[in-house]
Amino acid sequence: MNVQQFKPERLEYDINRIIFTGNMPYYANYDAVIYFAKEIFPLVLMEIPDAKFYIVGQNPPMRVRSLASQNIIVTGFVQDIITEYLKSTVNVAPMRFGAGTLNKIIESLVLGVPVIATPIAIEGFPSEIKKIINVASGSKEFAKQVIRFLQTPELRQQFMDLDKTKN
Repeated sequence: MNVQQFKPERLEYDINRIIFTGNMPYYANYDAVIYFAKEIFPLVLMEIPDAKFYIVGQNPPMRVRSLASQNIIVTGFVQDIITEYLKSTVNVAPMRFGAGTLNKIIESLVLGVPVIATPIAIEGFPSEIKKIINVASGSKEFAKQVIRFLQTPELRQQFMDLDKTKN
């Protein structure tokens, strides 16, 4: 992964937009998307009915494509992943399986887009990076974190400003 191409920039974003990115045929990714869509996102929608969950990644299996609705957008492959991140308020990584360092988290952090992740999603990261990732265990806690970011746009702005101070 070439993080040099991932530069934070000011782009107007949708305050109700949540993103998940990944290679969708990979089991850990589509499990995370289904878990978010069925167990976390309904809790978010109870508080924020205009919330939109964007599932961005190539070759989504039918189980993922069938999640598409007015509030869940399954894009499949996109030409410009950077813009997809930048148009979003928050990136979610509700992983329940898998290991290692997730590019979806690194890319988002480099762009200045906050991340909410499960503990397993951040296992491969050094402690100084773990400090800037919002960690949530369980669907209620995860939903609460997402709602907090959607309802408080200045949190995303603070995150972008934090990223600028590192350069």
